[in-house]
Amino acid sequence: MDALNQGDYSVVLDHLKRPSHSFAAAVREIMGWGSTPVSAVARSSHMEDTGFLQRYYSDRSEKYEIHDFEASLAEQFARETATRVGLSASNMSEFLDKVLEFSDGNPGKIAALIKLASFPKYRSDDHIKITPLYIDFRMNWNPMGTR
Repeated sequence: MDALNQGDYSVVLDHLKRPSHSFAAAVREIMGWGSTPVSAVARSSHMEDTGFLQRYYSDRSEKYEIHDFEASLAEQFARETATRVGLSASNMSEFLDKVLEFSDGNPGKIAALIKLASFPKYRSDDHIKITPLYIDFRMNWNPMGTR
């Protein structure tokens, strides 16, 4: 909490899937105690997915549409994310190309695909098994809590 109060941070809450009352209380504490701005990203225009947080954003006067990354920024984000998580493979270049294709520049999808690639299920020695990873990802990707 001290770091949030003293540092130059902002908190973005995304893919919330209707957070609990206790989570909302923790967010309210951060908003009230510190100087850190807290933004909630709703994937619906009515903010249903913000759950108990909705009352903290009652005026919703500052609305912005969120766009996926354009190609060069998506590529940079994918490479930096892979480096940050320590992902390496003999087919890394091919894998990142597929990540960019599959994600359409969505940063959440990029991060999720890269995280999955580190699981042993999707690895064969120093090679990422791209097709099984993508199939499992498509079957389980669910940022809005719906199928």
